Parts: sequence; C-alpha cells; structure tokens
Amino acid sequence: MRSFLVFASLLSTLAFADQVDPVSAYMTNTLTQGQQILDDKDTSTQTTALCQWLGTNLDNDSIATTWLSTYANLTRDNQAIAQFHTMVPSIFLSKILQAVGTNNVLGTFAVDPTSTASGSDFMVGVTITSARGQAYKGTAVVDQVNSAYRVLDAQYMGFSAVDYLGQDFKNQLDKAYNADPNNSLPVTALINYIQGQTGYVACP
Repeated sequence: MRSFLVFASLLSTLAFADQVDPVSAYMTNTLTQGQQILDDKDTSTQTTALCQWLGTNLDNDSIATTWLSTYANLTRDNQAIAQFHTMVPSIFLSKILQAVGTNNVLGTFAVDPTSTASGSDFMVGVTITSARGQAYKGTAVVDQVNSAYRVLDAQYMGFSAVDYLGQDFKNQLDKAYNADPNNSLPVTALINYIQGQTGYVACP
C-alpha cells in the first residue's frame, strides 16, 4: 500500500510539473511571433505584419484610456477620442521601427516559466537580449479581454512604458485644453501632434 501511495504521489508531481503557466505561454508565443516578423527583411510586409501583431496583442482600449486620462470622456472631442483608440498600434509601431533603425533589435528572449497575479492583471518576467548582446530584464503586464490575454504594459527597472509615453501625451493634452477650456479639442490636438512627429508610421 505504501509503495502505491509513493507511486501515485510521484505521478501527481510529474503531472503538475508538466503544466504550463498560460500567461507565460502566451508571452512566449507572442514574442516568438514578433521575432519572426522582425526577422522578415521585406519592410513592406513587415510593417503590415507588425500592425496586425500589435493590434491583436495589445489591450488598445485600456492603454488609450490611460493615456487620455481625464480627457477620455470629453464629449465635444468624441470623434478624436474614437480615432485615438485605433492609433495605439501605430504609436507602438513607430517606436519599434525607430529601435530597428538604430540596430537595437530584439536578438533573443526568455520568458519566466511562471506568472504572478497582481489584482486583475498578471505579471511575468521577460529577459530580452539585443542583437548587440545587451540583456534587459523587464516585466510584461498582461490582462484579459473577453477571456483572451492582452499586453497592458511593459515595465523596466520599475518604470512603465505606457506611463513614460503618457507623460508627453498628458503635457500636450493639458496645453491644448488650457488654451481654451470651454471650446478646445485637446485629443484632436494630441492626434495632430503625434502624426506630425518625425518617424510616425500609421498602421493601415
């Protein structure tokens, strides 16, 4: 009887060991897809593929709402607010292509085998090694949208990528709003500012 219990315990341990953390698996699959796209030397197809990849894997609405902050529900600028939500992949695409242009390209990556829950979100460690051999240890913040995992943010040395970009956006929004609090269209102004930046690439 004792030998049977030991054997059963061993089988149970092996079974749990084979279980894959779903968040870790999602991030591994997502980064693998991104790596394959970046390895594509055809820039025309690469841009389109990156747009689709970002559009599918980012929590675009949550990120846009975070960036717009108190202006996310400004009724008189509703049309621009809706447009801004669709621009999230383009904003990240532009940053990725700028990194590619400086040869600071993803070389290899490793995703931690387990994630941790943080409220309704999940945190999973990711180590990215650039083509130059520089290793960066960060954290991917993942949430669920209609039962599907989506990337909400990326953190490095305690700093949030979404918050970092959002600081500039907030300054532009506040500047436009304060110029005429009763009539200004701050989100429209922000869109014009983003689209006018050197290196901005709009997703189709």
